[in-house]
Amino acid sequence: MSGQNSVPAGAIEAPDIVYWSSLGRAATVKQLLASGGNANVTDAGGYSALAAASENNHLEIVKLLIAHGANVNYKNGIHTALSLAKAAGHKEVVEFLISKGGKVVLNMSIDSDPQLQDCGFAACFVVRSSSRYAAKR
Repeated sequence: MSGQNSVPAGAIEAPDIVYWSSLGRAATVKQLLASGGNANVTDAGGYSALAAASENNHLEIVKLLIAHGANVNYKNGIHTALSLAKAAGHKEVVEFLISKGGKVVLNMSIDSDPQLQDCGFAACFVVRSSSRYAAKR
């Protein structure tokens, strides 16, 4: 890796709203939405801004995204925002998503995924979010 703006191998480049939602930067997310940003945007892997905020316990951003039309039951093939928040143990986010009609939808089990067997379901997803994206400069 050379240069200040290089993307590490295996990193996924994320749309700004997804990236800042994962980091809990509510003011930045609010500004992006106010300037026409899409509350339902996803990264190349299907990870949504709502999933990023929910999984990382950023309730203010979860509320903001839903107020701007984020699909509370969008599923990236495996998870909804609610299933990620529940797996990570974020009770307030879980309760809010349920109040907005959120549903837990899983198409897999820990037994079927060797990566989840090694670290425990919730731990894997919390770690994944914190290292998912290359730093924006």
